[in-house]
Amino acid sequence: MAFTVTLYQFQKRKNSTLQPTALQGVELSCELKQPTSYKNPVFTFFVEAGFEWNYLKWDSWYYFIEDVVSVRNNLFEVHCRLDVLATYKTEIGQTSAFVLYDTTANTEIIDSRLSQKTTCTVRSNGDKFAYAPNAYCVVLGIVGGKDAEGHGDTGMFAIDPADVPKLFDSISGWFDRKLQIKEPDPTAAHGGWRFSNLDDAAEDLVHAVYVMLQQLLATGKAPDCIKSAVWLPCSTEDFFGSEQEIYLGQYNTGIRGNCISINTWNQRFVNIAIPWQATDWRRNAPYHNIYVYIEGVGIVSIPPNEIIGEDSLFITSEMSPTGAMQYEINAGMESPRTLMRITGQVGGSFMVGSSNINPVTAMAGSMGGILGAAGGVALGGSAVLGGAGSIVGAMTALQPIPHSVGSGGGFLTNHNVKVISVFHDTNVAPGSISATIGTPSMAQKVIGSLSGFIQTKEASVNASCYDDVRAEINSLMDGGFFYE
Repeated sequence: MAFTVTLYQFQKRKNSTLQPTALQGVELSCELKQPTSYKNPVFTFFVEAGFEWNYLKWDSWYYFIEDVVSVRNNLFEVHCRLDVLATYKTEIGQTSAFVLYDTTANTEIIDSRLSQKTTCTVRSNGDKFAYAPNAYCVVLGIVGGKDAEGHGDTGMFAIDPADVPKLFDSISGWFDRKLQIKEPDPTAAHGGWRFSNLDDAAEDLVHAVYVMLQQLLATGKAPDCIKSAVWLPCSTEDFFGSEQEIYLGQYNTGIRGNCISINTWNQRFVNIAIPWQATDWRRNAPYHNIYVYIEGVGIVSIPPNEIIGEDSLFITSEMSPTGAMQYEINAGMESPRTLMRITGQVGGSFMVGSSNINPVTAMAGSMGGILGAAGGVALGGSAVLGGAGSIVGAMTALQPIPHSVGSGGGFLTNHNVKVISVFHDTNVAPGSISATIGTPSMAQKVIGSLSGFIQTKEASVNASCYDDVRAEINSLMDGGFFYE
């Protein structure tokens, strides 16, 4: 029995749902060769000009033409195979399935099918904590005493490193400042000096001796009043405090420093853009590695999956007067999320200390000078000078033999901070192959809402067909097909 089919010259993929349009086809009459099947039918055609088609539609079924056999003049046997994807396109489009890959843009899910380049590119963005650049100070832990006017205090003083030698020089010259036994002589022809009023000199001497003895008995040598010394990579003004004269026990050194609280923390922050080298899932490991370099600390690694959606790292710095340091690395600045805290010591050792002279020995050594000075006051003249020189000599012996009392740590200069990205790209750009093999989807979707390449997992099409045809459709969908 003869019937009509539509023949096409049609280009399509074998794993595609694409159907030809009616305008592309030519209708011809044919017969079925007996016996045959609807999956692999054989049609016979009488065609005068030769058979030149490659695709066929019979009723609602679509077929690939796999072979054409010329039986005799103008008689052809056409061997076909059912195109299950085109035939059941409607049912496939209505199917809800778990989609592994499709052509929807993907920014977060890693595509493990792509290999990784062995070469890498490195980029970095940097900034500096807003401490004074190339500035340093020394924080001295000092035991001070109150003088008669209430001056002097115990605490921590931040001073310029250049003032440390001046502080010890002031100890050597302290007695000379206290005991002013000479004054300028206005009557001398070419200028000169004369003795001060000896009564005043005696009063100064007694007070100076009293202060010295009080110092030796109460706190020992003046340098011993410095209990700690820490070199810090910041200026004296970076800490909140009040400027005061520094007293070592009873001795006013004449040096001023910033008296600060031990609970004062010097805080700074930077917000640094992450130098991402991709805008999609390649921001994750193993493609991206993110490092933070902090001067004085070194390099720390930040897991990229923790910051894949962030644009910057907000990094805070807190420095204490003791040299203790805390850095906090946060994801984002608007609503910072803490990723890491780093504690350490950035204070360096500073060569400050005291001699090994026993205070009692020092006091005994000074007694001869004290008595000599007292006798000199009674007798007048040069004995006063000799006695004063002995006392100054005894006090000079209190100058320190340096030894380290600071704490060790990393030295900073410019407080540099860098965020570094090391990027191993994929061998091909993910976007360049999405039309061919798709990109990761990993979601339940309705097939008809998609287009292009689709690969499912354990799809099961709901179609009115034989079981072997359904199995073939499911297999093609799970292997990857084109919905078009």
